Amino acid sequence: MPRIPGPILWAKVVTTSADAAQRKRIERAAACGELVALGHGIYVRGGEDPAAALADHWPNVVRRLTDSKGHVSHRTALHFNPYSPEWFVSWPMKRYRTITLGPKRIRLLAGMPKPETSQISMLGSPGQISTLENALLEVTEKRRGEYASAALTPEELEEFLLAAGPRVDLKALRAVAKRNQRDVEGLLEVIAAIGSRDPAKVRSPRLRALFNKNDGDPSRVELFADLAGFMSELTSERIEGRAWSSNDAVQFDRFCFIAAYFSNYIEGTEFLPEDAVGIVYRGEDHGPAPDQRTLAATHQTYLSLLTTMTPPAVNASHPAFESYLKRLHLSLAGGNPALRPGEFKTRPNHAGGTRFVDPAKVGPTLLAGWELSGKIASPFHRAVFLGLVVSEVHPFTDGNGRAARLMTDAHLLAAGFSGIIVTTRSRDLYIKALRAVSRRDSSRGDRRTLWISTMEKLYRAYRELPVRSNEEVLDFCRKENLQA
Repeated sequence: MPRIPGPILWAKVVTTSADAAQRKRIERAAACGELVALGHGIYVRGGEDPAAALADHWPNVVRRLTDSKGHVSHRTALHFNPYSPEWFVSWPMKRYRTITLGPKRIRLLAGMPKPETSQISMLGSPGQISTLENALLEVTEKRRGEYASAALTPEELEEFLLAAGPRVDLKALRAVAKRNQRDVEGLLEVIAAIGSRDPAKVRSPRLRALFNKNDGDPSRVELFADLAGFMSELTSERIEGRAWSSNDAVQFDRFCFIAAYFSNYIEGTEFLPEDAVGIVYRGEDHGPAPDQRTLAATHQTYLSLLTTMTPPAVNASHPAFESYLKRLHLSLAGGNPALRPGEFKTRPNHAGGTRFVDPAKVGPTLLAGWELSGKIASPFHRAVFLGLVVSEVHPFTDGNGRAARLMTDAHLLAAGFSGIIVTTRSRDLYIKALRAVSRRDSSRGDRRTLWISTMEKLYRAYRELPVRSNEEVLDFCRKENLQA
């Protein structure tokens, strides 16, 4: 019998081949929808999110588009963000070019004559990227027209250097500048101004606000600046909303029950779903009074997020943000004195090997997080960022995880999204990503993408919760209480 070939297991991103037989296979796969052509001989597997697939394979894509002569550069190299809708790439050609691949725009720019690059790898695909020093010189060169966004504004440069300044090798920076005949003195002045922490020497209103106050926890401020720069290039376009309205009052109540139930359960308040219903809706006695009050109060806090406890706007003052955070904690604590409702901690706290921000630095560090959140235009990612700020600072004696999730969900609901549920089954995934950011367990790019992709994954997994009936809610809670 003739051998029947099996189906081809295509990679997420496929590039056209010089081999005639393979090229024919690709063309047939594209004709039947197995592959989707994005242009310039690049395809993605059918059903894949083109933006995510291209991001995962960006060294290969860049190599393909520049005949192996280009490298990731400018602000794309600084933020190391393959998820940005716009990539900047330098190549030795003297002409500029824009290539559109589905949702991505790749800007090819004439690069410096003798650039300094290092190797990157995504999913085994090797490529080249500007070193930090090389990229800093690239983003301080003025560009015109559609290529102007390759450079950073003076304010953006200052905010980036708040996080990256300690990592800049000044000797290497001068060497690259000399080799490429670039003026470096202005850049060195900016680096010195950031290091001085003198508000009179910086242009960024955010940094002036930070430097006018006592310094926050330096490692957290650096982390927040790094994350905010990365997330400033993300968009919410691929993330489907879930706006709740007055017509959804009963279903929204059930969502609030699920959110409150699991936010408390994963912190050790472990009631059976049926008992939790009795506590929340009928005031029944099913265990320790403080735990019962906190569960019921967390549910009531979630219910109020669309009415009396909407979060402050992006342009609100830091005191408004701090006041709102204390209100959230006061509300969710339900009169439980062990949580010291609505009051910041007076003693240091820690979890495992992570030591959180010292009590004296809570206010300035929260200020840094709030000011830097203003850089993030995507409402979804700004909500995720603010929840992380609360988690990293751990401003309260107890109840910090619940307050962080409420902060995220409050901003998500206000922006027309659903909340992010962390169930018993998904807790390990959530904690792993949180620890990677907090403990710097992985490389800078890996830990940021792990955190953001995890939060997006959790949102999509639980965006459409089974809230059409009480029975559906109980069944969901029972199933999600099982360890994966």
